Amino acid sequence: MDAASSVTCALAALALRLKNGQLTTAGKALLGALPILLMQWRQRLQRQKAARGKHPGTAEQRALCFNPAIQKEDFEERFIGTKEALESGSFDYIVVGSGSAGCPLAARLAKAGASVLLVEAGGEAQRSMEVQMPKKMWRLWQSEVDWGFRSVPQEKLLPPGRRLDMERGKTLGGSSAINYNMWVRGAPEDYDRWAEEFQCQGWSYQEVLPHFKSVERVSAAIGDASGDAASSAAAFRGRGGAVKVNTLHPPMLGSMEEVEDFLRACEETGDARNEDYNGPRLPGVGYTQFNTEGGGREDCFNAFIEPILRWYPNLHVASETFCRKVLLEKTDGQVRATGVQVELRTGDILEVKCRREVVLSAGALLTPQILMLSGIGEAKHLKEHGIECVRELPVGQNLQDHPLVPTVLLGEPKEETMPRAAYRNSSSLNAQLFWQSEVDKKREEELKRPLGADIQIILVTLSVETDQLDFAEQARRCLFAMILVHVVCSKMHRYPAILTD
Repeated sequence: MDAASSVTCALAALALRLKNGQLTTAGKALLGALPILLMQWRQRLQRQKAARGKHPGTAEQRALCFNPAIQKEDFEERFIGTKEALESGSFDYIVVGSGSAGCPLAARLAKAGASVLLVEAGGEAQRSMEVQMPKKMWRLWQSEVDWGFRSVPQEKLLPPGRRLDMERGKTLGGSSAINYNMWVRGAPEDYDRWAEEFQCQGWSYQEVLPHFKSVERVSAAIGDASGDAASSAAAFRGRGGAVKVNTLHPPMLGSMEEVEDFLRACEETGDARNEDYNGPRLPGVGYTQFNTEGGGREDCFNAFIEPILRWYPNLHVASETFCRKVLLEKTDGQVRATGVQVELRTGDILEVKCRREVVLSAGALLTPQILMLSGIGEAKHLKEHGIECVRELPVGQNLQDHPLVPTVLLGEPKEETMPRAAYRNSSSLNAQLFWQSEVDKKREEELKRPLGADIQIILVTLSVETDQLDFAEQARRCLFAMILVHVVCSKMHRYPAILTD
């Protein structure tokens, strides 16, 4: 809620705190808070003025985020893009976006001897405790390292017209710096379907499997077996890649009753135990795998880029450098990318050229946007925004997301025994079940081909302090607080408010 809304709400609340023409105690307290709210309002206006004309990745724009979570001093400035460096540089490839796709690609190109420029609009927040600890990922939504995107009103949701927050990482490491930190490849059947049904050459599961194996360094605790099981695990998992993959339960978390109860409950309903869902098969129930190490989150920038920078001077990083569009040349009916137009945090707008290719890896939302701003998209839609269509393609369509249905269960109070290292690494999503619904099984029969698991159930274990309150009273207060926050936020169209009796 911004300062103007806060002042409006306070004034409205004051009107409700009158009794016989006199302010009540609560009304007097609200009246005393008005100067603070007015000061916040003034500070907000000052921040808006300072941010005017700045691109989204700058400190001035970060200060306008809905949910401030990161201290200013936690943003480092080792890789800030400068006019001198970009104008004097010579690059074979320009990779836009330093997330889960851009970082490994830039690293691989650099190792092959190419000169690579990795461009990131956001800053560098890796040393922030909120980024380092996956358990604190909730605090990063709508924060300085989140683009803060929101959907258009969705008429099929409840209540109709609700808008969704769409978290996207705005920092080195991209969304891998703010996500749940789970390591899940997906269903092999989906990769095969892309290759067969949509003729995506090289995308069958057997063809992408070597790439999965090449990027991961799996803990010995995953797929640890002997004989045929060991050779099977070796055929599907990698041991020498850049991304460290571990399970936290066990051994790091020790024995957690609720996790073991969840596994047993799934087995009792007919689901098989699966010690490695990234191995030969996906369906089944097992412990969650995370891309973490002993010190906390390991995002893509930390895993792929930072360790090799000193050894590969041909790899260049430019943070707080916003890509405005791709530079295109049209010759004999062929369109070729020759570079990018970027905006620096100083406000300078530059054209950076490359000899070979521009790679857009800015995510599911920003990559289509950059393409359309560059003149690649539907001609009618581009014309509405005054953009010349260089190549007509159906860009920006068919965006899909997966629905989430939360269910909350309250357990009995118990002492917290989680080791500190485990707390830093865990996002509390300690076990999960992949299974196939009856609806999907019928589709499988109709299509006469395997579809794999279509539903993912995740066990999230969270704890609340109960030292000072009766447990039931604590639960009631937590529920009331959640409802209150949801009601307030829904009035600002930020979060869903679904209240039941």
